[in-house]
Amino acid sequence: MKKISILALALISVGTMSAQMQVVKDAEHALKSNAASYPEEIKKLAPAMTNPETASDAKTWFVAGKGALDFVNNAMVMQRVTNEINAPVCAQAVLDGYSYLDKALPLDSVVDAKGKIKTKYSKDIVKTMVANYDLTQQAGMWFYNDVHDYPKAAESWELLFALPQKPALKKAGLKALPDTIVGMFKFYTGCAYSLGNNAEGALKSFQDAIKLGYDKKEAYDYAITSATQLKNLELAADIAKTAYEKYPENSYLGTMINYYLDKKDYASAEKLLDPFLEKDPNNGQVYFLKGIIYDQQGKSAEAKDLYKKAIDLDEKNANALFQYAYKLCVEADELDQKEGANISQAEYVKFCQERTFPLYREAAGYLEKAFQIDESLSDCLTLLRSIYYKLGDEENLNRVKTM
Repeated sequence: MKKISILALALISVGTMSAQMQVVKDAEHALKSNAASYPEEIKKLAPAMTNPETASDAKTWFVAGKGALDFVNNAMVMQRVTNEINAPVCAQAVLDGYSYLDKALPLDSVVDAKGKIKTKYSKDIVKTMVANYDLTQQAGMWFYNDVHDYPKAAESWELLFALPQKPALKKAGLKALPDTIVGMFKFYTGCAYSLGNNAEGALKSFQDAIKLGYDKKEAYDYAITSATQLKNLELAADIAKTAYEKYPENSYLGTMINYYLDKKDYASAEKLLDPFLEKDPNNGQVYFLKGIIYDQQGKSAEAKDLYKKAIDLDEKNANALFQYAYKLCVEADELDQKEGANISQAEYVKFCQERTFPLYREAAGYLEKAFQIDESLSDCLTLLRSIYYKLGDEENLNRVKTM
């Protein structure tokens, strides 16, 4: 077998390294000459990013990172002329640019023979990261509004929060945005996480937004939704309690009550409502919620009375309308089973006309109204189809089937 000398192997290795270093130099020159060449040059740089020698060289990543951010800035300048921009490419270039620069910075700290740390590119790396900080906001907007890549939108805005916390950037003068601005972007980040089906990330972002002063109603609402998705009903109730103090809306009471109902702590649930009834004895939603509490305990008759009280106080309470209608249907069904059995056909027809059909018709009226108020209550249609079938009301049955 022919021998291959160690010197030959060394020459091959040096040759490969030199070739990759030349790739980096060529890319650097090309990007300085034409920032728009970044998409092509980054492909050429790919081998240098995996070669052991050049991959551990800060210059490789600095050239790539600066090229990416220069490309975005150039594209934004051209947008003023053409009114066009490649949002997907630019948004990704921002994320890649900061990723490359983040890799470059620790690689540039080299200890010499005397034990001193020397750097060659660090000052320029930090300067580039600080100068392009605003691009993280824009990248998030591109990902969110144009690309609809919500996880990457959140990733971009997380950079917005994280960069000012980096010691090197903070030392170079990069300051965090005012709390009011950060709070707003925390809210946007929560929305992005939510749309990306990351309830945990969404919850944290919404909570952070509220703490930073972005305490608009939707921030509380989305935080409650995220906590509920995570099955953390206790936290959802706590957020709802805080929200109710600022926005005294009935939906927050329901969230608080659900926590106690889930624990089957009916006494605490009812106790929670007492102060609200004292403050506002004409609040129909509170009576509705009391009805739910009684219903959960099997106190059906008391619950029905409370639902009716809720409707009398607020005729647009769709949930109360539905629950009261449902109780009427149950009453009619039980009456039919108890008294409608073992009688002649003629007697049964008379019984239905006088006893059960009036209850079904009354229930139908409430259900029609409930669905008109809130079309998300699809159970209304299920009950209406059943009622109109029992009543032999073909016209209304066909109408409801098409709804």
